[in-house]
Order: sequence, then structure tokens, then C-alpha cells
Amino acid sequence: MIVKIKMPQHGSQMIDGDIVKWIVAEGSHVEKGEDMVEVEAAKASFTIQAPESGTIKTINAAEDENVAVGAVIATLETNE
Repeated sequence: MIVKIKMPQHGSQMIDGDIVKWIVAEGSHVEKGEDMVEVEAAKASFTIQAPESGTIKTINAAEDENVAVGAVIATLETNE
């Protein structure tokens, strides 16, 4: 199954975020809860964690790219 990883909204005022650093690469395996990417928004930084275990199929947002809340930043293929 393919899972879309989207830019989350942290706080009611957040409309976008900057991709600071990808911790994982395309083709790498991640475990549920593992940090995947560092994001900065409104001077606060946070990480997005894998919602499921699987393989990173695509990374759709580059480091230093500004991404709207809800935009797909990566896809994850699970074994389900």
C-alpha cells in the first residue's frame, strides 16, 4: 500500500513549512515512528515521523523548499 506523507499543520496559523533536512533517502527502509525529515515553520522546528514501517518510494520536496500545508512531500510503500 502507498501512503502519502503530507506537510502537517502545527498550529492554526501555519500555512507552509520549509524542508530543512531529509534524514532518510529514497529507497531506504523506515520503521513506524522513525524521524524522516526536519521542518521549520514560523521559527519553530520539528520532525515528521514515519506513520508506518516501509520503504521510501519518492521524495517530492527538496531541502530548502517551502511547502504548503497538506502538500505531499514523500510517499511510503508498506507491506500491507
